[in-house]
Amino acid sequence: MGLILFMYFTGALPWAGLGIFVLGTASAVSVMVSQYRLEWVSLLPLTGLCVVTAILLIGISTGVVIMLLIVASLSMIERYFHLSHVARKLRKLPKS
Repeated sequence: MGLILFMYFTGALPWAGLGIFVLGTASAVSVMVSQYRLEWVSLLPLTGLCVVTAILLIGISTGVVIMLLIVASLSMIERYFHLSHVARKLRKLPKS
């Protein structure tokens, strides 16, 4: 989605698309290498960019694309809370 926004739109959408692409790539790579901190850090800005993009697309896109961005944002928020819960539990474990 980020690449499409960056390559084929004008105005603020290419910058939002570039941010979505960079943050999404960082999240995906951190999951692939099992280092979840980078994903945890990038999820909130990525969610914000998806919501901003959905708002910017209201006048020029179909409702399907906007709904997909909203659903993706909700799933990222859920993932953020899950990772926060795991991090909180890990902090409570005794140091070995």
